[in-house]
Amino acid sequence: QDILVPFTVTGTAESGADYETIETSITIPSGETSASKMITIVADKLIEDEETIIFTMSTPASGAVLGFPSIQTITLLNDDYGHFTDTIIKSDFFVIFQGNSFSINGVLADLGDEIGVYDPNDILCGRAIVDTPGQYEITVYGDNVQTVDIDEGAIAGEVLTFKVWDVSSNSEETLAETMLDPQQIGEILPSPNIPPQWTTHDDKWGMNIQMSLKQEIKLTKGWNIFSFSVNKVYYTSDNPPVVNALSNAIYEHVGSLNEVMASIDGKYHYIRSAETKMYGPNFSEGRNDLTYLASGHGYWINMYEAATLTLEGPRADPSDVISLEPGWRLIGCWHPNVQYEGDNIPDANLFPEDIQMTQVNSLKDIFLSIDGSYSLIRDSKANYYVAHDESTLKDIKYIGPGIGYWIYITKATLFHY
Repeated sequence: QDILVPFTVTGTAESGADYETIETSITIPSGETSASKMITIVADKLIEDEETIIFTMSTPASGAVLGFPSIQTITLLNDDYGHFTDTIIKSDFFVIFQGNSFSINGVLADLGDEIGVYDPNDILCGRAIVDTPGQYEITVYGDNVQTVDIDEGAIAGEVLTFKVWDVSSNSEETLAETMLDPQQIGEILPSPNIPPQWTTHDDKWGMNIQMSLKQEIKLTKGWNIFSFSVNKVYYTSDNPPVVNALSNAIYEHVGSLNEVMASIDGKYHYIRSAETKMYGPNFSEGRNDLTYLASGHGYWINMYEAATLTLEGPRADPSDVISLEPGWRLIGCWHPNVQYEGDNIPDANLFPEDIQMTQVNSLKDIFLSIDGSYSLIRDSKANYYVAHDESTLKDIKYIGPGIGYWIYITKATLFHY
């Protein structure tokens, strides 16, 4: 006769969450000495430690005897490692940040979305995985001054860089100041500093995150030079083009460049590259010889009317690099902030409402990575900036995302913001 073996299931793994619910008995067919039961593991987006499923067998019916120990343990190995995988050295000093309305493009952050926090030396000193939609708590470790040769994290007053890994788009974003919103959460006071800082051991601060992967670029009627910080190369050819793109750029095939410009469809005449290649939605096929648009590059665009171009995707990091050969180059701005010289605050109407404006002593500070390798910068209005000649009138007073600039390169170099 068939033999019924009842059992109980315990362990650290959760039925229904980590594995599908198991019927708590197994039947050994008549004449057989064993039977098997399938355990189906539930795939999720959570980064978890190893977990166990423990089976405790009861006495079989019909007087049968078990031929193995009555308690059996199965270990579910961790096969998820997340995105921010650098080793975090957990010192005895920490600051905690917490949020209850963490959103990405207006939608609450989902399970598996991840936050990494870096100190000024680019040391990962905090990491959190979202396990409840829209909520996070992250412990950011501080540096132990007693361990001189080890950088565990930040010290008091140092600015922290928050980065987010969005599982749904498979992309990483460095958060701009405008995406960080200090708020009181229960008894936790709002973060007193934006950008956030490491303050004092055991401080707790409330700070929500409203991350956007969309970039808005304001364009005026007539000629503009535009660029975009969404780190993509949009191309229409059968194969990805060989192009001098920003480091870490994502190549995306599109049916036509008008798909990229869909938010201003009907409001622009045509686009022209530095190499005088053109694309116009109403041009004949033979006239359209511009086959890609790349981050890091600038492009002329002729607008029938003022409009806002909207693109979506992971932003380039200011440290992403583009190579520049000698001669005139039409480059873009992929820094998240508008950087302006002295007291020359730009017209806010030129940029989206949430843009951050940062004062610099000189435009020279913005182009330090190519200091000595360029001589002149010009914008679409024929304003200019002459390098290393403080006596010359300089019309360009700011550099901002969404705008493109001509720059004369005197020797091959690598540029980043």
